[in-house]
Amino acid sequence: MKQKNLLTILCALWIMLAGCEVFPYVMETEVQPPPSSTTPSSQPDQTQVTMTSTPEVPPTATLDLLPDSTFTATATTIVPTATLTMVTETAPPILPPTFRPQAGNPIYLTNFAHPESECHWLGIAGQVFDAQGFEVPDLTIEVGDIHIGDEQQWSTQTGSAQSYGPGGYEIQISEIPQESKERFWVQVLDQNGNQLSDRIFFDTFNDCNQNLVLMNFIFIDSNPEKTMPTPTLAAYP
Repeated sequence: MKQKNLLTILCALWIMLAGCEVFPYVMETEVQPPPSSTTPSSQPDQTQVTMTSTPEVPPTATLDLLPDSTFTATATTIVPTATLTMVTETAPPILPPTFRPQAGNPIYLTNFAHPESECHWLGIAGQVFDAQGFEVPDLTIEVGDIHIGDEQQWSTQTGSAQSYGPGGYEIQISEIPQESKERFWVQVLDQNGNQLSDRIFFDTFNDCNQNLVLMNFIFIDSNPEKTMPTPTLAAYP
């Protein structure tokens, strides 16, 4: 009986000693698996980390300055200075008159150059003579109407109307004769638009026998007291 009890005690001691060797081994080797993404966490204070993707920012360009240089940024916009050249149209210079009306002009005649028009015509014609009394071609003759202004003028060239002589000009200003007092004017200019005479104002008449205004111009010498004589031409027809 005593042997049986002793055997029981020895077995119990063996079991206890064997447990001391087994349980520490289990405690040291048992590793708790990490929480699965599909298994909810049982610990309420466990922090969950969320991974986000941050876009890559391209590197910022840097400005390399020389050691001795200084870079100053201002808010003022720098506008390059441009040289502006203004081109303005200048009027031809007003020179002393070179030509003046021939003595006794204007002369009022019947329109002999256009007999087919009969009395349905009113105009001015004539020639321009130089210091030697020769006809001067290729000058500009302008005629204006003060009722219209400078916006509309008539112009022609000397030498374009041979019915009045080699340097003749002619401008029709109306289709019927009419009475007017210094309403119309005539002027001589060169090919560049320089004024060679003053504006000469003239009258017109409501008369078929006076529907042609004959206005010749002669040269004025540099000496205002001396004017080269220019003979008055005979009737052109």
